[in-house]
Amino acid sequence: MAELKTRGNKDLLNKMNSMSSKTQLGTLLRNTPNRLKGIIDIADSRQGGAVGSANILDEDGNAIVLPKGAIIEKVTFDTVTAMASTGGTGTIAVKAQSAGDLLAAVDADTKSGIFAEIPKRAAANMINLTADRTLQYTIATEALISGKWHVFVDVILSTEVQ
Repeated sequence: MAELKTRGNKDLLNKMNSMSSKTQLGTLLRNTPNRLKGIIDIADSRQGGAVGSANILDEDGNAIVLPKGAIIEKVTFDTVTAMASTGGTGTIAVKAQSAGDLLAAVDADTKSGIFAEIPKRAAANMINLTADRTLQYTIATEALISGKWHVFVDVILSTEVQ
């Protein structure tokens, strides 16, 4: 995402051909909000449900890394399969920049359906990344044995993103 929408590429895309010049394609892309889809899948061997932290993966199995200066404005979770822990008390938290900044630690067994968490498009809750950050989740208290969430992250690129 960030590779395409850099300031340098904006100018390149604006000048690519007569149509991109007329529509200012690079500027349009740069100013369009982005929605990333991540996956937390306890059954995926690259992630798993052990106590500890793991990267949130994109649909191709790559860790999602957001660039310095990106602003996270909203995070939405879609429960594909409900989370379950070995004794019913396993917790999960999701972070971009600091512990629990996208989802504060919650009893994983209690979350279901679609839910929005921190931030919720209120400026006071948005997160401006101070460095390149990998989206991660952390499991605590006890291991999770099943569950899958889709994580949708709405991001805008600050003019400071190179």
